[in-house]
Amino acid sequence: MQQFTKIIIEKDYLPYRTIELNWLKKESNLDTEILRSMIIFGRNGTGKSTISKSISSLRDVSEDITLFNEKNKVSTAINITDSDKETIFVYNEEFQREKVTFTENEKFEAIVLIDDQKDLMSKIASNKSEVKKLESKLIQYNGALSNAENAIKETIVESEKPRWKSIYNKLNNKNHYFNDSLVNRISSSVSSKSVEELGDDLRNLIKEIESARNEKEISRYSMVEIPVNEIKEKLEIISEPVNMIELTERENQIIEILGNNVDSSIEKTENLLKGNSNNCPTCFQEINEDYKRDTLVQLKSVLKKQLLNDEISKHIECIDQIVKRFELIIEELDSVDLDKRIEESVRISLNKSIKDLKSRLNLMINELKTKKSNVYMVCDFNSEPLFESKNAYDESLSVYNEACDMYNLRFNKLEDNIKEANKLNDKLAYKETKIFCKEVVENRKKVNRTKESIKELNEKIVKDEQSVKNTTLALNNINKQLGRVFYESERLKLEQEDGFYYVLSRGKRTKLSSLSTGERNAIGLCYFFSIVNQNQNVDNQYNLPLLLVLDDPLSSFDHEIKLGIYSLLRGEIEKIGLGNKNSKILILTHDSDVYYNCYKIFEDVLDTDGKRVFKDNQIKLKQLNAMTGIETAEKEENFYSTQLTKIYEFACIEDEECDFAKDFSPYIGNVMRRVLEAFSTFNYQKGISELSSNEVLLSESIDDKEERELLKSHMYRLLLNGESHYSDKIYGITERDREFLLTIKQKIQTARFVLVLLYSLNSIHLKYQINNLDQTILERWKSDLIGSKK
Repeated sequence: MQQFTKIIIEKDYLPYRTIELNWLKKESNLDTEILRSMIIFGRNGTGKSTISKSISSLRDVSEDITLFNEKNKVSTAINITDSDKETIFVYNEEFQREKVTFTENEKFEAIVLIDDQKDLMSKIASNKSEVKKLESKLIQYNGALSNAENAIKETIVESEKPRWKSIYNKLNNKNHYFNDSLVNRISSSVSSKSVEELGDDLRNLIKEIESARNEKEISRYSMVEIPVNEIKEKLEIISEPVNMIELTERENQIIEILGNNVDSSIEKTENLLKGNSNNCPTCFQEINEDYKRDTLVQLKSVLKKQLLNDEISKHIECIDQIVKRFELIIEELDSVDLDKRIEESVRISLNKSIKDLKSRLNLMINELKTKKSNVYMVCDFNSEPLFESKNAYDESLSVYNEACDMYNLRFNKLEDNIKEANKLNDKLAYKETKIFCKEVVENRKKVNRTKESIKELNEKIVKDEQSVKNTTLALNNINKQLGRVFYESERLKLEQEDGFYYVLSRGKRTKLSSLSTGERNAIGLCYFFSIVNQNQNVDNQYNLPLLLVLDDPLSSFDHEIKLGIYSLLRGEIEKIGLGNKNSKILILTHDSDVYYNCYKIFEDVLDTDGKRVFKDNQIKLKQLNAMTGIETAEKEENFYSTQLTKIYEFACIEDEECDFAKDFSPYIGNVMRRVLEAFSTFNYQKGISELSSNEVLLSESIDDKEERELLKSHMYRLLLNGESHYSDKIYGITERDREFLLTIKQKIQTARFVLVLLYSLNSIHLKYQINNLDQTILERWKSDLIGSKK
C-alpha cells in the first residue's frame, strides 16, 4: 500500500457529509511524521460501518473515498493500483456475512463456506432445483411425444387397411420396422403438393419400378475394330510388282550347300575368296584367281535372286494377315443379334450397315486370295469403299448403343426410384397424420432443448462443485489461531474433507445448531487473518505495507471467547507492526472496553530491542459524533494500589459458592490488574504488558523458552475486566457499566495464573509480600497451569 496521510470519505446521507481520517501526528503540520495506528470509538449509527465499507470498496470500484499523500508536492491524490488493492484488508460485518458463512450437511453437521463457496453453493442449489423442474417437464414432454408417436403408428401401421404399410412392403420387399427413425422421417416429410398429386406421382413411379423388376437390361455391342493405317500399309506392300526368279543348276547347288542362312554364308564365302589365301580352307585344294572371280560372280547372282524370293514371301504373309483379320471381323458381325425392344428403324439401319460392311470385307478377301495365287500379278487394291462401310457401321452401332442406354435407364434408376417412391409414400403418410406429426416435432424440440438445458446445468453443477472442493485455506494457521482464541487446540477447529470444511469441537463434528454466534465469528476472524498472507511465502509474510481495518472485531462474541480474541489481535497486530514500518491499522468500535483494550494492545507491542513499535502519543484516538463526525478524545488518569494477599486468598478458594468468592468476584479482575501494574512498575519500571511481551525481562527470570511463550500468551486473560487501569485510563470515555465476563471458577484460575506469573518472575517478592504464603501450593498451581500445557 502506498504511503498516505489522509483518507476522505464523502457520503450525502451522513449529517456531516464528509469523514476525514488524518494520519499525521500533528494534523496541521505536514512536516510531522505519519502515524501507523488509529482507534475510533463511535456508537451505532455514527458512521463506523460507512468508513470500513468505503475503505473495503478500494479493492473494487470506489467513487466516494480518496486517499491523499500531502507530503507529495506533485500530486496529493493517490491513484490506487492493483498492487495496492492486494494489501487492503477490511474485517467487518460484511466480510463475516459474505466471506464466511455456515451451512449443514444431511447429518446436520456444521460446514464453513469460505469466500466464493457460499455463492457457488447457492448457484449449485439453484441449478439443482432448476434441474428438478426441467426433469419434471421432460417427463411431461416425453409423455406427449409418446402419445403422438403411438397415434401415428395406429394410423399408418395398425389400422384395418394401412395404405403406407402395404406400399412400403411392396417397394422394399420386406416388412416395415416402426421406430423413432421412421417417426422422424414421416413427421419431417412435409409437402406442398396435394394428396391427389402425390398419389399420381407414386402410382406412375411404382409402374416404372415394377417394369424394371420384370425385365433384364439390354446388352450393348462392342464396335469391331479395323486398323485402317495398318491395312493401308500392307495393301501398299502387296500392290507393288514382284520380278520372276529363275536359278541355274549351279545356283541351286550353292543355295543347297549354304543352307538356310544364305545371306550370312555368302558373305563369309565372299570374304574368304577375296583374301590372299590360294587354298580352300575346307579341302585344302589349290584355287587360282579365275576360279575365285567366277565363284564370286555366281554368289552375287544367288544373293540377288534370294532377295527377290524374300519379297514374294512378304507379300504372301501380308495377304494372309489381312484375310485372317477380315474373316474374324465377319465372324464377329455374324454373331450380332439385335434386341427387338430397340426401335425397329435403329435395328434396320444397323443390320444394313453390318451387311454392307461384311460385303466389302468378303470382296476384299477374294481380291487378296487372287493376288496370293499369282503373286507376280499386278493389282491395285482400293480400300476406300471398305472404310466408308466401316464408318457407316460405326455410326449405326453408336445409335443402337445409345438406344440401349436410354432403355436401360429404368434399370439404373431402380434404386433411386424406390427411394423416391418411399419418400412419396412418407409424404402421403404425413398428410394422413399431420396433426400428430406436428405434435411429434414440437415435443421432440422441447425434449431436446430440455435435455440440453439439463446437461448444461449438470455440467455447471459439476464445475461449481469442483470449484468448491478446490477452495483452499491456510488450515493449519486457522486452527492454530482458534487454539489461541480458546486456549485449547481441540476446543474448536476445522477439518477438510472432499473440499468442505467441517467444524470440530473437542475432536467431534458439531451440529450447526450447536455452534454459537461467537464461535462462528471467531472462525471468521481467524480466516480473515489467514488471508493477509495467503499469497506470500513464509519468509515474506507481513513484509508488505498493509492497510488493516477492523470494524468492531469483538462484537457479538461470547464472553468467554473475548479474552482469546484479544490475544489473537495482539499477536496479529504485533506481526503487522513489526513486519513493515509503513503498515497502518485502523480499529473501529462501539464498545469502550474494546476501545481501551485495543489501545493497550498497541502500547504493548515491542520490537526486538524492547522498544514500542507504536510509540507514546502516536496512537490516534478518535470519537465519531453522529452530528459532527470525527473528534479527538481527552485523557484522564487514575491510580490503584496492590492487593496481593487478596488475590492469593481468592486463588485459594475451594468452594465457589462461599461468601468471600461471591463478594470479591466482581472486583478481582481490577485488583489483579492493579497488582500487576504496581509489580511491573516497582520492579522493572515497565508497564503491565511488558511482563509478558518483554523477551529480555522474561528470559532473565525464566529459563524455559516454552514456559515463557505460554505465559506470554495467557497474559491476555487479564483483559477480561474492563475497569480502569493503574497507569492509564481511556481517553474521553465515561462508560462505567462494566460486566464481569468469566465465571468464579475461571476467575480463580486466572488469579492463580497471575500469582504463578509473579512467582516465576520473582518468587522472593511474593514470599515477603503475601502473608502465610505456601510455596508448595504455588508450585502445584504452576505445574497445573504451565506443565500441563507443554
